[in-house]
Amino acid sequence: MSICVQSMVWRLAESDESTEQRFIETSGVEGSPGFETSANWFKLEKDVDSEDYKLVFFPSVCKFCRFAHKEVGIYMGGDGVRRLALVDDGARPFTIMFKKAAA
Repeated sequence: MSICVQSMVWRLAESDESTEQRFIETSGVEGSPGFETSANWFKLEKDVDSEDYKLVFFPSVCKFCRFAHKEVGIYMGGDGVRRLALVDDGARPFTIMFKKAAA
């Protein structure tokens, strides 16, 4: 449960005209898999270059949608602000390490 008025569901935003980036934002819509929620679907994948995981935009829930399977990385703006965004093929994705908690 959240007391936030704004949605906490992640989604892929439209392309930003000034940077030509596809940013991740928190204005997604909760709902069942389908066209209406196709911009909301992300998954964790094992990174083949390390023991870490990476976040990937992968809307496989919509069979007729034309979205690309893309990794998520960190975009550093000219103002120094870092934002999550889709990265080009070959660019380093943002990786996540999980560590088993002590009992």
